[in-house]
Amino acid sequence: MATDSMTDAELAHGLRRLRREMTAREGRNAKTDSSPRYGGLPSRDRLKAAKDSLKLARKLRDFPNNTCPASRHAEMIGEYLIKGKPYAMLEEEPEHCGGSILAVVAALYEARTELRKLKK
Repeated sequence: MATDSMTDAELAHGLRRLRREMTAREGRNAKTDSSPRYGGLPSRDRLKAAKDSLKLARKLRDFPNNTCPASRHAEMIGEYLIKGKPYAMLEEEPEHCGGSILAVVAALYEARTELRKLKK
């Protein structure tokens, strides 16, 4: 994994910088978001789409058959963010939160690659 060559301090610094950039971007995009996920939806529609994603994740979760610690942690982080609740670990251990999210993303990429191979 690419992060193996990074020190913990470099990773934590990068995550803090990313969080600041996202906060600044959020302020600029308060009315709409041009990301492909939400397609420029107004704020209230983005919130509904996010809540729908949370419901879908809960529906598809089949513990322990299709989950891992990182996926359960990433789901919990997402739930707190969607509900606007504070999640102390984001401030206290952002590198741990980032690691969980990135582990899930890596697993997603790996699964998509395997599915593509099976479909050929």
